[in-house]
Amino acid sequence: SIFGELRVAVGLTYRLNFGPDYSMQCLGCYKDPWTHGPCSNPGANSANQGQPQQAMLRNQSDFVYTLDNLLMFTKEFAGVHRLEATGLYSIQQDRFTKDSLYASQLPYTSQLWYDLGSGVAGNNLSLISEWSLMSYMGRVNYRYNDRYSLSFVGRSDGSSRLAPGNKWAFFPSFGFAWQLGDEQFMRRVTWLEQLKLRASYGTTGNTSV
Repeated sequence: SIFGELRVAVGLTYRLNFGPDYSMQCLGCYKDPWTHGPCSNPGANSANQGQPQQAMLRNQSDFVYTLDNLLMFTKEFAGVHRLEATGLYSIQQDRFTKDSLYASQLPYTSQLWYDLGSGVAGNNLSLISEWSLMSYMGRVNYRYNDRYSLSFVGRSDGSSRLAPGNKWAFFPSFGFAWQLGDEQFMRRVTWLEQLKLRASYGTTGNTSV
């Protein structure tokens, strides 16, 4: 993954994150008349023993990436107040392809899984799967005297996997934290080094169907 940052103004920063992931697989299988298990079901019983040669070729690839655009603002004032705000626009996409060719009664042993058109075609497969996710998020954190903090988050996600009319959903959340161990009345408790109370509420979801 790669990222870049740009200081737009004092306390205001833009950040770009890009995370690609690419994988590819190429698998060839050849079975002669006395090999255990056919290419259509490797490792199965020796049903193909004594039968003509057969071969299979499978290619598949998967490319997925995430692109995040963040705008971050930080401001401190009066020595005890700190305000942080973050805006996010994010997209994620995935493209998966798979092609599989199978043939039997191949004329030559030396051809392995090449020139499958010279044999008798079997169960061939070709497919593609694509999906995408788009997100908007806003977050505000406020901290007073490094002791009390409030946070508010709103996130909206849209998924291509979901049905029309239900592709978008909004997920709010908020939280409160109190650094109780820093309070004056807690300093007499010598056996306790740190104590923090935190409470939060929010909603979540997923893109599974």
